[in-house]
Amino acid sequence: METLKAQQLIVLVALLVSLVGTLLLLGKINEHGQSVGATSAGVEMRVLQTKNVERNTQKADAETVVHVIGN
Repeated sequence: METLKAQQLIVLVALLVSLVGTLLLLGKINEHGQSVGATSAGVEMRVLQTKNVERNTQKADAETVVHVIGN
């Protein structure tokens, strides 16, 4: 019984190592150990945050112009 569990554990570890190796070869994991999908999602979030800041800045500038012209 012990040898069966040991064999199953060895097979499981071998499969995990094989999966990680395949993902590395396919380029799905970058050199920092992050999945490429997670990295691109982080970049996309950063772009959206930057766009929001730009939009808020433009809105504040427009409100300032209206305020100055109004006075």
